[in-house]
This record gives sequence, C-alpha cells and structure tokens, in this order.
Amino acid sequence: MKMRIRAVVFSIVLSIIAATVSSCTTQDPREQARTLAKARYAEVYAKSRTLQEVQEGFDRNKEEIARVFEGHPGLQPGLIAVGLTIQPDGTVSECSVTSSTFSDPDLESQILETVRKITFGSRNVPAFSYSGYPINYFPPGHAL
Repeated sequence: MKMRIRAVVFSIVLSIIAATVSSCTTQDPREQARTLAKARYAEVYAKSRTLQEVQEGFDRNKEEIARVFEGHPGLQPGLIAVGLTIQPDGTVSECSVTSSTFSDPDLESQILETVRKITFGSRNVPAFSYSGYPINYFPPGHAL
C-alpha cells in the first residue's frame, strides 16, 4: 500500500515537473520562477517525512506514553514538547525535552525513553528533525 502511494506521489511530481518545463517557455520570468519553485517544493516534499507520519507514529504508541503518565499519580494536565530526529530507517536517533509544564525530571526521562523506542517505518528519505512535538496529558476523567 505504501509503495503504491509513493508511486502515485512520484508520478504526480513527475507530471508537475513535465508541466513546469513545457510551461516555462511561454511564461514571463516571474511566473517561471513561481512555477519552478512549486515544482521544487513538490519534489522535496515527496522526498521527506511528513508531520502526518510523525503523528501516526505517536498515535501507534499512545498507550505506552499514557502508561508513563499513569505511573505518576496526581499529575495535573500538562504538556511535554520533545525535539526528535528520525533516521531513514525509522528509528529515533536524537530526542530531548524542548519544554515541559511538569517539574518532574523522572517523568520527562521516561517519556524520552518511550519516544526513543518509537519506530516510524523505513523510507528512502533524509533524516527528519522536528523541534517541538507536543505530548499533552489529561488525567482520566478530566474534561477538555
């Protein structure tokens, strides 16, 4: 399924590039620059992880993350933001707390340990860094 999606995305990128090349001969220079920038963006986007992929990885592991919070009774609602780098093989190579509303180094350490274990799936893309992925905590029964 993922390979089929990648093939479709690649096909779309090729179509955009082909359209760009053919339209550049009839456009004014500013329009040519805009068209080429759009094509370049589409090409780069197809060769990078997306925030949706990152969200899906965290969603697949939300129970493990919830267990960490549950191991710290009495916590009030809060947020831990983590910076992470995902390698092409889908592993997390770097992970740190970028901000936290909790004053609990043990909790933060356990969250980082859990995030490091998440695998995001192997893709033929460069390493992807995100500087502040938010992990929200709401105690059971807390109204949003």
